[in-house]
Amino acid sequence: MSSNQIVDIKTLSAYRFERANKELISAKLEKENNNYYAANNRAYYAIFHAVRSVLALDNVDFKKHSAVIGYFNKNYILSTIFDKKFGSIINNAFELRQSSDYQDFYMVNKTETEQLITDTENFINTVKTYLQTQNVAV
Repeated sequence: MSSNQIVDIKTLSAYRFERANKELISAKLEKENNNYYAANNRAYYAIFHAVRSVLALDNVDFKKHSAVIGYFNKNYILSTIFDKKFGSIINNAFELRQSSDYQDFYMVNKTETEQLITDTENFINTVKTYLQTQNVAV
């Protein structure tokens, strides 16, 4: 791998992480406006883009969310690079987003949304620390 490819991968990683931060800000704003369905959606996407920022360093990406999450769980959660609690956070975020976006008559829970946003912040901060150890400018 050439030095140009390394720079490009790190730039992509930083870009994806910035996008994760923007999604987190959006999730918080939606929560403040009592729009918990949208807050769940944005929190999930914050986590999703943070995960993709890590995968960029492996020069890996997938079209399906399940493949992105599966790769991360296998290569980063099971290998203990990230604590296993983050695997649960990712799965919970995915399920809440699915329910909020697609289930008719789903009753969103304010407390669940607040916890999801707290978990999302913790996850993003952990990813930020990891990216910094990989010399990604975040």
